[in-house]
Amino acid sequence: MQESPATCQVLNLGAGVLFRQGGQSAADLPAYAVASAQNGDEIWLGDYRIQFDLPLSNRSVQTSQVVEATLEFPNAILRPDLVTAGRIFIRHVGPQPTCQFQVTLSGLPAGCVQVDPLPLLFSGGAGEAGVRLFHRGQSPRAGFHDLTITITAPETYPGEQAVLQQRVYVSPVFEQSLELQDDLAGARLAQPTVMVEPPPAAPQVTLPAEPDILPTAWEAAAIPAPQPVRVGEPAPKPKLVRNPSENFWDGE
Repeated sequence: MQESPATCQVLNLGAGVLFRQGGQSAADLPAYAVASAQNGDEIWLGDYRIQFDLPLSNRSVQTSQVVEATLEFPNAILRPDLVTAGRIFIRHVGPQPTCQFQVTLSGLPAGCVQVDPLPLLFSGGAGEAGVRLFHRGQSPRAGFHDLTITITAPETYPGEQAVLQQRVYVSPVFEQSLELQDDLAGARLAQPTVMVEPPPAAPQVTLPAEPDILPTAWEAAAIPAPQPVRVGEPAPKPKLVRNPSENFWDGE
């Protein structure tokens, strides 16, 4: 069994395998035969039943008597900035000689889907049209969506329509941001604040005033008394008084 996002290919490697497809009665799957399994199909292996649960598969919701339609989406996952492509195959089986079919899509925002116009088909003719799905980043929203495709011909076959449904998955968009923080800022703020007080001022000491030093009696006797000076006479020559400790014979 080989699995893809939307369908599974089943290969029978032995005998005794019953394959129930599309809700119909189970039929024998020949040895080495390959079958395409859709969502809800079953395989019977003796007493065991295996049911296929394919969330990204497509199915026919409503059939028409004038048009046959199938849908093919190899990869029904929408990824950012990428285009998911599929194809619609139709066949004109109505009685009118020609018909211009129209295709409308719903289930996704209008700006996220695009479908090519179908060609003018003669009775019994077949044609195809491309379908493209776009991931716009923020649109559509992430998750599973059911894409509904409706095929009509209002001018040629009023009231007739074929409806197909495809489940798609929109991948989320992750946004990253980088923020740098100073891990030391909190530590610095958490440190205790130390208050430093200035040293106390030294006390002021008032020193007593120094007493006036009076000359001794010997020093007072050594100071000559002022001599009167007459006008016109030369000033008397000062007398040299020596200290008793000095040599008497030093000088005159």
